[in-house]
Amino acid sequence: MAPRVYRRVVSWAAILGLQSVACSAPRADTRVLVLGFDGMDPKFIERHADRLPHLMRLAGMGGFVPLETVMPPQSPVAWSTVITGLTPGGHGIFDFVHRDPHGITPFSSMAKTTPPRWFLDVGPYTFPIGGGTIPLRQGRPFWHALEDEGIETSIIKMPTEFPPQPASGGAISGMGTPDMLGTFGTFQFFTTDPDEFVMGEVSGGEVRRVELDRGHVETMLLGPRNDFVQARPRVPVAMSIDVDDDHHAARIEIGGRAIVLAEGDWSDWVQVEFDLVPWLRQPSGIVRFFLKEAGPEFKLYASPINIDPRRPEQRVSYPSDFAAEVAASVGPFYTQGMAEETKALSARLFSREDFVVQANLVFDEEVAMYEHLLDRFTDGMMFHYFSTTDQAAHMLWGDYEAQLVPIYERADAIVGHTLERIDDDTILLVISDHGFQRFDKQVHLNTWLHQEGFLALKRGARPSRTPGFGDVDWSRTTAYAMGLNGLYINLAGREELGIVDSADAEAIGARLGERLLAWRDPANGNPVVEQLYEPRRRFAGDHLEFAPDFLVGFVPPYRMSPETGLGAVPPVAIEDNPDEWIGDHCMAHEHVPGVLFANRSITKANPSLHDIPVTVLSAFGIQPTEDMVGGDVFAAP
Repeated sequence: MAPRVYRRVVSWAAILGLQSVACSAPRADTRVLVLGFDGMDPKFIERHADRLPHLMRLAGMGGFVPLETVMPPQSPVAWSTVITGLTPGGHGIFDFVHRDPHGITPFSSMAKTTPPRWFLDVGPYTFPIGGGTIPLRQGRPFWHALEDEGIETSIIKMPTEFPPQPASGGAISGMGTPDMLGTFGTFQFFTTDPDEFVMGEVSGGEVRRVELDRGHVETMLLGPRNDFVQARPRVPVAMSIDVDDDHHAARIEIGGRAIVLAEGDWSDWVQVEFDLVPWLRQPSGIVRFFLKEAGPEFKLYASPINIDPRRPEQRVSYPSDFAAEVAASVGPFYTQGMAEETKALSARLFSREDFVVQANLVFDEEVAMYEHLLDRFTDGMMFHYFSTTDQAAHMLWGDYEAQLVPIYERADAIVGHTLERIDDDTILLVISDHGFQRFDKQVHLNTWLHQEGFLALKRGARPSRTPGFGDVDWSRTTAYAMGLNGLYINLAGREELGIVDSADAEAIGARLGERLLAWRDPANGNPVVEQLYEPRRRFAGDHLEFAPDFLVGFVPPYRMSPETGLGAVPPVAIEDNPDEWIGDHCMAHEHVPGVLFANRSITKANPSLHDIPVTVLSAFGIQPTEDMVGGDVFAAP
């Protein structure tokens, strides 16, 4: 049996009384290294401790404790808390998607695109002037307080950091960075299999039919929309493919380059230029190909077209040439946030084995980048983020745990490499934003609201999986759900078609809470909801504009369905999760803590994500700002 390590470990530093001292003058000679492994779970580590020797060594040097996450325990919310030290009420992020009360439509919580201020017409082309991407997170990044004191910082792949905030040691954008199409990742899958091409557009991808004519395929890779012409067509790049069924291989010609792949092989990154305005605008993207099958059916996967870090069309680093500098040393890399191909597995175009291979390609790049930047880390503070522990857990949790262990072993090896490279004076923190639980049952909360009389459908309309609230009768609806944990009152004066007076909202909320907490799954009698949180009462801060009225804390293994997240009202309220996405964390936050490892003694009881930025500032002798709600995890009790 693996040793039990789910505890606080006292270090020699604590025994000898070498605790953190009170903040005084900033200490510019301090080094702090923070490794963020998204989704790393304390219970999983405990179960597999004998396979993770370097993490256990780190635990013995200082400590290993569960790290309380935020509510809702979603990555944009959690990492925004790490960035700012604020509650969601302070940084203003409450979900992956927020809702616009005018029209009840979803939008990304992380950033918004502003339209051009004016246009310049030149012949058949229209040049937009101005506009761009604006981050929506409020609050000041904690590392700017370090920069104020002349302390160098490096922030690599921090989620919600697009475009990335200034950091004197360099920054590369993370979760929220789009692909060249402006999406969070849209793959293209070319197939002759009639059972696949009828799928057309799938979540996160496009399935294209191709014809195989005597071993030859002519097709197009569709790039970004051309905003310089009125119709905004997708810009195509020709692809010519010769398939050798006998040798299970294919030769792909695209953009003046030829790639030969055996069945099951992945290409390196292929640079592709898109001719928007001849001679003037030819932005560069990068794409990887995977030959799924050469015969009897032909199946070729093309990754989302990533922004080329060597010639970025949008700013993906600070300074703007930092990404190119890193790429010159480690090669091109995924710039798209959350690059692991979960969507192709959910569409069943990938096998789980295909997914694991691609996830490890992402991890390879993250490790290469980290090792390169670690060699340059001589002082100040560096944060480096790793996504694969999270994205792999979504697809492998539970029944496929044996395939997840090697991912954790790779994370463990990173920690081992780090311990060999840093000196005793460097503070090392290993953190995660949340843990994991099984996702066996999906909850169609809008359906439950309909059944309970809070949400009404138009006369003659029936429950449907169509998103967008198209059949909802807002004149008779008092509550609705959107996002992965959000529940809203249809409030008059706020929602476009709101009917609930503010004087009645509290009573409706009380009835909602009472009935949700009493809700039992008819299939097994188990409770579905554990808590109902009220952001406006729970969170300090002035940025509650997009806060739901309630955050629903589900009992694992229940979680809000994707359909509910985008405004559908399916026929049943609870059903088995049919997706390959089988692990999750968008539940009551008490069930999914993250991890905190340190090479110093952790003395704070029940540390939380809010404590991380305060701890880093304290290590440099810098006082946190008054609105930060955390404490120093190393401070003397």
